[in-house]
Amino acid sequence: MVQTRIEERMESFEQEVAGIKKELMKMPVIESTLIELTKNMEMMRLQSEKQQQAILSYMEANAKERSMISERMIESNARDLSAMKSKAGEASSNRNVGEISVERVRFG
Repeated sequence: MVQTRIEERMESFEQEVAGIKKELMKMPVIESTLIELTKNMEMMRLQSEKQQQAILSYMEANAKERSMISERMIESNARDLSAMKSKAGEASSNRNVGEISVERVRFG
């Protein structure tokens, strides 16, 4: 009876050892898979950095373009305002000259 128990335990140990050996056989595959995953993650990180740089460059270019457009609009508005003031001054001056001429004709 003791002999049977020992044999049963030995058989159980042998099965356990066989299972462990089977799992150990999978280790190289798991290791290579992990290495491949690490490489892929590194490539993804580099691609992400490149995309971030591209987005940043786009945003900077967009901001510069908007700034330039804004400056042009301000300059254009300033020129228009100056031209309007100049025309208003000329009209006022012409009106005054016209009034003086009319007065000279009446009182002349």
